[in-house]
Amino acid sequence: MGALIFDFDGVIADSEAIANTVLAKTVSDLGQPTTLDQALGRYSGKRWADVIAEIEAAIGRPVPPIS
Repeated sequence: MGALIFDFDGVIADSEAIANTVLAKTVSDLGQPTTLDQALGRYSGKRWADVIAEIEAAIGRPVPPIS
């Protein structure tokens, strides 16, 4: 095999739903109940820094660091 192509922009593997499912659960665990559909509507297409800022505004405190 001369090459291996990884395609994670939604053409072969739809990672958007998986990532937003995890994000919805994480935001819910932080105290802001969030469904997959809400996460898709609120955060899709945004820069990560803007997503974090929006989550922090919703929960009223900084997002804790990942451990």
